[in-house]
Amino acid sequence: MFQLGRSFALAGNPGMAQHWLAEAVRIAPGSIPPRLELIRVLMATDQYGEALARIEFTLEIEPGNYEAELLKAAALRLLRRYDQAGEALASLRRRFGDSPDVLLQEGLYYAAREDTRQAEDAFRRSHQRGSLRGLLAIAELRMAEGKLAEAQRLLAEESARNPDNLAVRSMLAQAAALAGRPEQAVSIYEQLRPAVERDPRSKADLLTRLGELYRRRNESGRALALFEEANQLWPDNASILQNLAVTLDMAGQRERALAFYERSLALRGENAVVLNNLAFHIADSGGDLERALTYAQRARQLNPASLDCLDTLGWIYVKKGLVEPALDIYRDLVRQRPGDAGVHYHFAVALHRKGDTEAAARHLHLALGRGLPAAQAAEARRLLAEVKAR
Repeated sequence: MFQLGRSFALAGNPGMAQHWLAEAVRIAPGSIPPRLELIRVLMATDQYGEALARIEFTLEIEPGNYEAELLKAAALRLLRRYDQAGEALASLRRRFGDSPDVLLQEGLYYAAREDTRQAEDAFRRSHQRGSLRGLLAIAELRMAEGKLAEAQRLLAEESARNPDNLAVRSMLAQAAALAGRPEQAVSIYEQLRPAVERDPRSKADLLTRLGELYRRRNESGRALALFEEANQLWPDNASILQNLAVTLDMAGQRERALAFYERSLALRGENAVVLNNLAFHIADSGGDLERALTYAQRARQLNPASLDCLDTLGWIYVKKGLVEPALDIYRDLVRQRPGDAGVHYHFAVALHRKGDTEAAARHLHLALGRGLPAAQAAEARRLLAEVKAR
């Protein structure tokens, strides 16, 4: 059972891996390796609460197990139980000193707390003690800070020292993409493709990254083909499903997009982008507005700075006939996004519902002038004709 579960995990099928590893644990409850492997699968699929419960039980069987203690610190951090995560890390430091794995977890802890200086110090010490992941984490910090040239320099130097390391070259491609060099990024990923041919998960990850780059270049057909191939290799990956949904959405294939949004949400229910896009489509297609509102409000909680989430919430209010709160949202949004055709259209519909036909007509003209999608443009022209006829 254990080897079967591991095989499914390596093949990129976490659902089957979880099933067979849980069965292995049931058959041999005192065996630690299947327990740890099951915990890794749970962590990889964002099931942090379940993972933590199994970690605690594992530590009852074998107190002080190093791998379980590391996983406990990681699970507590990912659950945002920072005080307990800090205590777990302090215990690890007392017992294992400056282990590179412990230092890496310490860096991730400080990064989650937005303490960049302490995070970088921990990552640097981890790298000095032989952990390449420490260097990759520093490069990620640099990219998050917008210091893309420095990130590229670090990664290029490491790639020159270790040209066969796929993780370094893949992150170098990510840095190139963020720096506005998509051709360089595509070139690096294409060079890596033969090296990941025998590893389904690595191949799926690479295909997904390539697909994202092609989508940014408006090559949606090529992007979609890459995401579909990635999905065949790793069918239960929420990020791949999300990319498929977004790309189909952009291509106007709404029904297929909705199905993939639903599948992604079932795997990762706390994804603001998926929740928001699903909420918008449910509302826009005449679906259950209460369900749409629940999704939109949760998306807004997860990403309060997102103007897309605010737009979706306003549109649901329009659909529910809650005109005043919708108008409050769109008055703010048109100031922040004066060039967004969709925002002007949604504002116009809300104004029309309010009975302010003059302002509605003005924003319909602005929406049409800024380039609405074909279906929305047709509806905007119909509404404009109706307004003018009054």
